[in-house]
Amino acid sequence: MYKALQFFDTFSLYVQCEHPSRHAEATFANVPVDADPDHDVTITVTPRGEGRYRLDPFPFDVDPLEVTTIGRYFEPQPAGTDLVARWNATEPAGQTVRLTA
Repeated sequence: MYKALQFFDTFSLYVQCEHPSRHAEATFANVPVDADPDHDVTITVTPRGEGRYRLDPFPFDVDPLEVTTIGRYFEPQPAGTDLVARWNATEPAGQTVRLTA
């Protein structure tokens, strides 16, 4: 279970912590296929633009899978910016990603 959580955590960082225009193909190793601790795969993620990503092999039983998160999105700020004030002044917005095989 821990390996699955690691995949979801690092994949979410990949999607959310960098502007989509800067995403490149990435690989995520040691993703479990089932309960067997020795049955892992490496998933390759290929960005397709407009919030779409191809995963190979595809680890979900729904294709496509759309996931929406709510967050506060803003560009990197110059040194000295009051990030708490900036955060509080930014309205929450949805971000949807579409995952396909």
